[in-house]
Amino acid sequence: MGEFFALISGFSFAASNVYTRRGVFFARESFSPLPISMSLGVIIFLAAVLISGDMNTLGLLSWKGIFFLSAAGIVHFVIGRSCNYNGLRRIGANRTAPLMATNVLFATFFGIIFLSEELALIRGLGILTVFIGLLFIGTSAERTATGEKLSRSVFLKGTAFGMGSGICYGISPLLVKIGLREIGSPYAGGFVSYLAAGIIVLILLNRKRVDDLKKLTRPAFMPMFIGGVAVTAAQIFRYVALAFSPINVVTPLTSTNNVFVPFLSYFINRKMETFSTKVLGGTVLVIAGVFAVLLS
Repeated sequence: MGEFFALISGFSFAASNVYTRRGVFFARESFSPLPISMSLGVIIFLAAVLISGDMNTLGLLSWKGIFFLSAAGIVHFVIGRSCNYNGLRRIGANRTAPLMATNVLFATFFGIIFLSEELALIRGLGILTVFIGLLFIGTSAERTATGEKLSRSVFLKGTAFGMGSGICYGISPLLVKIGLREIGSPYAGGFVSYLAAGIIVLILLNRKRVDDLKKLTRPAFMPMFIGGVAVTAAQIFRYVALAFSPINVVTPLTSTNNVFVPFLSYFINRKMETFSTKVLGGTVLVIAGVFAVLLS
C-alpha cells in the first residue's frame, strides 16, 4: 500500500513543480509560492485530521515527537521548498527536478544508519538505476526555452539550490518516520509539520514580500495556487506512504516525479522549458529502477 501512495505522491509533486515553475516565471520572484502553499497545507491537513477523526492523537505526542515532526516541516517545507522554488525560477523544472533526486541517496543512507532499515541487492540496484536515469534527465537541457545559454552564475546558483532541496528532502523522511512512531497518524503528523513551518513563514513575511503577494497577477497566482494544492496532496500521500513502508522504498518512488516533470512540462510549459532526447533514455532508466524497487 505504501508503494502505491508513494507513486501517487510522485505524480503530485511533478504537477506542483511544473505549475509553480509557471507561477515564478511570470512573478519573477520565488518567495510568494511559499506562503500560498503553506496556507493551503495547514488548511487541507487540518481538514484531513478532522475528517479522519485523528485529532485526539495529537494529545499523545510527547515533546520529542513534536520536535521531530516540527523539524521535518521546517526542513522540508521552508528550507527545502525555498531551495526548490529558487531553482525552478533560475534553471527551470526540467533541470531542478533531477537535482532534487539526490534525496534518494540521502534518505536511503539515513534510513540505514539511524533506523536500521535493510537494503536488499535488487533494491540497491534499483535505486542506483533511478539515480543514473535522473542524471540523464538533469543533463538533457543546455539552453533556455528561447535558445539562449544560461549564464554561469545563474546556472551555478540554480544547481546549488536544486542540490540544497535534495539534501533537505532526504533528511525530512527520517524526521517524519521518527515522529510518526508515537501517533501512527500521517494526517496528524503532517498537520504538526505544516503548522510549525507555517509559523516560520509568517515570521519571514516582511513588508516587501507582502507587497509582492498583493501584486501577483492572475497568470502568476493561479499556477502557484494549483501548485500549492498539488504539493499538499503530494505531502498527504507521502506521509501515508511513510506510515506503511520504509524510507528507502518510499523516497525512490516519490522521486518518480522526475519522470512526470518533462511530460507535464511539455504540455503546460513548453515555451518555458527545454527538451532533449536524453530525457527519453533517462525516463526509461528511472522506470526500470522503480520496478526493481517494487519487485524487491
